[in-house]
Amino acid sequence: MLGLLRRDLWRQARYIHPKRYRESILKTLQRVIVERLRRARELRPEDLPDEPIEGYDEFLRVVREYSEDPDYDSPLLLLYEGLLAAYAVFIEEEPVHPPGTTFPGLGSVREEDGTYYCPLKRLREDQPGSFCSICPAEQDPEVEP
Repeated sequence: MLGLLRRDLWRQARYIHPKRYRESILKTLQRVIVERLRRARELRPEDLPDEPIEGYDEFLRVVREYSEDPDYDSPLLLLYEGLLAAYAVFIEEEPVHPPGTTFPGLGSVREEDGTYYCPLKRLREDQPGSFCSICPAEQDPEVEP
C-alpha cells in the first residue's frame, strides 16, 4: 500500500517546480504519511472525541472539492491524504503541513510557543480543495503573502 501511495504522490507532484522543491516536498510528505499513519493506528477508541467535531462539515466540503479536481486522479491518495489531514487537525491539533515544510520564496511552517505558523495560509485558505481552511496554523506574521 505505501508503495502505491508513494507512486501516486510522485505522479501528482510531477508538475511542481523547481525540481529541488518537488523532491524536498515529496520526501516530507512521504515521511508525514508514514508517521501519521503509524500514530493513527495506535489510537484507541477512548482517544477519540465523544462530541461532534467542530469544523468537520467544512472538512468534508474541502474533501469533496478536492475529489472533483480534474487534475487529481488518485482515489487512494485522496483517501489517505484526507484521513491523515483529519487525523492531524482534529485529533493531534497539528497543521496539515508539519513544521519544517518549506514553501519556496515564502519560508517554512514553524511552531513557536505552542502556536503553528504557515507562510502560505492566507494565499490558500480560500482556494477550492485546500485544507488550509481547517488547518490550525495561523498566517505567519513574518511573511506577507
